[in-house]
Amino acid sequence: MKDELECGLPDGSKFVLTSTYNYSLIAAHLMPHAQSISERTDFSVQFKPKNSQVLLEVARPYSMEYKAIIIESKELCKNFYLLENKYHIHQYIISTTDNSQSEIPAGNLKGLSISLKENTAETQLELFSKSLTPIYESFFSATKEGYIFEQALTNTEEKCNARLSTDEQCKIVAVARSQLNTSSQTWTEPIITKDAEIFELGKTIYEQSFIARPISINGKKIESNAEVQELE
Repeated sequence: MKDELECGLPDGSKFVLTSTYNYSLIAAHLMPHAQSISERTDFSVQFKPKNSQVLLEVARPYSMEYKAIIIESKELCKNFYLLENKYHIHQYIISTTDNSQSEIPAGNLKGLSISLKENTAETQLELFSKSLTPIYESFFSATKEGYIFEQALTNTEEKCNARLSTDEQCKIVAVARSQLNTSSQTWTEPIITKDAEIFELGKTIYEQSFIARPISINGKKIESNAEVQELE
């Protein structure tokens, strides 16, 4: 048995996440004729280039911890994105010629920290802008000059939970951006800017055009976010 989630990218390519499992019988004296899922695997990941019917195994291989695909479909799919004509999984870039992966060196990269305690946000952001709050969401992109990293920022006054990047009320208004120094392989200190190179300001994470979106769950095509909500 398997669960399968297809994540579609804007150019027509897609990533396919597959988790296998078995059913095992529950002891008859506890619950007659009942079954439970056992031997659940993490997701394996395959890549299907645009205009191709061939599924390519992601070479590393890259696996992801299993999450319920109906509830977490959008969250799972946004791990895959297309920037500067390069396919990304987190900080890995997928080659479309031999399906190999190259890792963007993280090195000394530092994002803006997110407070898990009350009344500490001002302390953590005192070197930055007190009117902004970091969202726990960031992406890498390869450019002609090297690599850039951007972390999303939202207004502190927004009525959203900035610690949860899945909160669809969190509009991105600025970014914290770092750039990789290719000679020293170190990242610059993050700067706050509204001149975003990766994120589209004024939109939520899920509204970003470069991320993958769920297009099929266990063979059922998904045409809109409303259909995902209906499945939930």
